[in-house]
Amino acid sequence: MEQEVLDRVGTLKGKMFSVQLHQDELLYHIGVNNTTFARVQKGIASKEKTNEVLSKAESYVNELWEARHEQ
Repeated sequence: MEQEVLDRVGTLKGKMFSVQLHQDELLYHIGVNNTTFARVQKGIASKEKTNEVLSKAESYVNELWEARHEQ
């Protein structure tokens, strides 16, 4: 699951999207511009939940991206 998540997020890096893997906390911090979408505990979170969170984040990033380029 970890590799899949990082691969999915990698496509968003050009759009101010980041995922931080805190190995000591065993958490993914998924956020955009300091807005936290979720802390997903590794090994417990289901693939569906992770994808749901990433989809919400992706939608938000796309909205920001479009708004920024309309100016």
